[in-house]
Amino acid sequence: MQAVDWDQVRVFLAVMRARSLAGAAARLGMDVSTVSRRLDRLEDELSVTLFDRTRDGTLPTANAEQMLPHAEEIELG
Repeated sequence: MQAVDWDQVRVFLAVMRARSLAGAAARLGMDVSTVSRRLDRLEDELSVTLFDRTRDGTLPTANAEQMLPHAEEIELG
């Protein structure tokens, strides 16, 4: 995984765990629009789609599943 900003990793992990932008926003104390923008930025920087955003929630793609262990490593420091 290329180097990414910790705040973006934190947003990624929150979305993975909450499975929704609203749930991630609540966990992070942010607006949903802020979470969405940061997630968009991360996807742009990595040139991958990490989540499929649907009415039923935010579903991780295979790329997100591959990134998860690396993001958790970063979280543990």
